[in-house]
This record gives sequence, structure tokens and C-alpha cells, in this order.
Amino acid sequence: LVAVDSLMMGGIAKSLAAFAAYCRETCDIDVLIWRSSLPEEVRLPDGVNRICLPGTESVRTAYKSRGVLSRGFAVSLCGALRKKRWLAVPRIRKAYDIAIAYSHVSNLKYYVIDRVRAKRKYAFYHHGAYTFPESVKRLDAEYYPRYDRVFAVSEAARTVLREAFPALENVSVLPNLIDIEGIRQSAKAPCPEYPDGCGIRLLTVGRLSPEKDPLRIVETAKILDAQGVPFRWIVVGDGELAGAMKETILENGLREKVIPVGNQENPYRFMGNCDCYVQFSRYEADPLTVKEAAVLGKPMALTGIPPFRDCSRDLRNVTLFNDEEEAASLIRKIRGMRIEETDPQVINRKARRGIDALLHAKPGGAGSKQKAGTPANDREEDLR
Repeated sequence: LVAVDSLMMGGIAKSLAAFAAYCRETCDIDVLIWRSSLPEEVRLPDGVNRICLPGTESVRTAYKSRGVLSRGFAVSLCGALRKKRWLAVPRIRKAYDIAIAYSHVSNLKYYVIDRVRAKRKYAFYHHGAYTFPESVKRLDAEYYPRYDRVFAVSEAARTVLREAFPALENVSVLPNLIDIEGIRQSAKAPCPEYPDGCGIRLLTVGRLSPEKDPLRIVETAKILDAQGVPFRWIVVGDGELAGAMKETILENGLREKVIPVGNQENPYRFMGNCDCYVQFSRYEADPLTVKEAAVLGKPMALTGIPPFRDCSRDLRNVTLFNDEEEAASLIRKIRGMRIEETDPQVINRKARRGIDALLHAKPGGAGSKQKAGTPANDREEDLR
């Protein structure tokens, strides 16, 4: 069982698809979508079984759909009073060899411990910072040690977890797997958004949120425009800064130069046709889009944060910058850069070794605090 928060476009959903495609060669896989009402923009591989759960974490939803005298409402209310709403979601009846909480941003990481029967249980952590409120941190401190292993997707993410939970001893690094052949095929699609004669074709892919610092795109574009450099900058992604970014683009007269296109079903058609990939992240866990650009042999201009410095050692065509002036200078030189190919197998080698070890590990790892296969709350009566 692999449980994921949603299939909305993003690094977690994309890496899940690659993870499932790799594992299905040796495993039967069920994927549980925790927030099944959200748009599904990433497709699961063929041969992967999707399962749905009836029930809800919400007391209000249970009241409206089932009534105040229903068992569902009573269970939801009890779970809410205990501040463990996921206990109101029915247990999965099937028993698994392995259960994985693939997301770290919702209650599913607690649900997998309390309501899923499995011989081994793993959690993944995909973020380059720990920014959760104290109420979530208390639950994480209770639940993460009960997993056989918690996999951070990079050394940076592992450091973040160890700093947040110094006593947590069951953390390992397992990088995201990427679909190399799928990226190459998708990148061949036409991309009319880069017309002939548009100048240097720039691309940034990622959530428009503070950790990605997308407004620096506009600041760098202002410098290039003032220097008379012809360019078109496509920005793929959506998020809470989307509105601010559009306003800033209009205020600076860059409407024809910087083009936000939102989330895209196939972002690789932009990557396959760009001249340079640019990323302004303040922090990253595992920089998935940078690895994807490396598969396609694209020059990259990246901020000098530790995960990108690691990429500059392992991948070709990576140059780091400190500020917008340096970014603009790199972009001006991009067409004269000597392009070197990155061996794509290097990108996935460590991830494949880690996944193989995960699939063949013995039950009851170092982090297990409960008997393997026995959920902490195995009966509805526990709620009472």
C-alpha cells in the first residue's frame, strides 16, 4: 500500500508515479489517495490498483451526510475530541506486506500507523524545511518513531528532520526516482509558447510559493529587459504567489516577456524546448526539476543553496548564482555554454538501490515501537 495526499501536479505526485512504476515489476501495488476530491493531474502507471475509502475526517461533513444519530457522526466526533480525526476514517480491511505513507503533509502518516495492517511501515519526508505548527510537531514526534524507517529524500531533508526531532533514530536517505524515458518522450511534444525569434528561451517549473521565491524571476527579467536582451520566460506552476506575480509582471511591462502558464499536464514540452532552466529556491528537499532538466541536457542557473550545490557536483551544465545580477549575467552567456551530457543512470542509481533494500528488508526495523502488523487502534471501540 502506498498512501499519498493527492495527485495534484508536483514533485511528490510525480515521484510517486515513478516509484510505483518501478515497484510494480515485483509487487502488487494499491495506491490510496487521501484527498480524493482534489484535481488529479498526475496519472498513475498502468497495473497499479487505486483504492478509495468511505468516511470522512470532518465532523461537519459527517453530520450533513449521515445525521447526528449516525455511527459515522459519533466516530467523527470521538476522533475530533481526541484530536485524532483520522481515527474516524474506516480501517483498510486488507493486510499488506508493506505500507508506505508517501506524503508528509496530512493525517495519512498517522492513519497508516493507526488504521493499516502491515508487516512493515515506512514514511517519506519530501520537504527542505520543517514549518509545521507545534500541534503537528507533537504528533510527528509521537508517530515517526513508530515507523520501521522514515525516508528523507535528500541529506538536506534528513538534516531538517533530525534538527526538528533530535531523538529520532530511524531516518535514512532515499532520493526520488524519476521516469527518464517518460521525460524524454514527453519532451518531444511541440511547444508553440516559444515562437521563433523570441530570443533566449527560459524556463522555471515549481510551485509559486515563498520557498521557491518566484518573484525573483521578475526582478531578473527586469535586468535582462533593461539590457536589451531578447528573451521569453515561461513559468510553469501555481500557488499562493500567482496573483502577486502576475501583478508584478504587469507593473513592470513584462507581459510579453514573462509568461505564467499555471500547472501543465506535460511540463516537459517546455523543458525540451528551452535554452536554460532557472530556479530561485530558498530551500529544497530533493530538486526533482533540476534532475529532469539534466536528463534533457539543459543548462541550468540555480541559487547556491546546499541541495543545488550537491547537484553541481553530480550533474553537468549546472551554474550557481547569488543574486539577480549574477543570474542575468549567466543567462546572457547561456547560448555560448559548452553542453555536457549527464549520465541519466547516475540520477536514479541510488534511488533504485534504496527502493530494492526497502522492498526486501525484514519486518520489525530499528524504528518499530509496536508489533509488526498490529495497528495501534485496531477496533472502533478504541474510540470510546
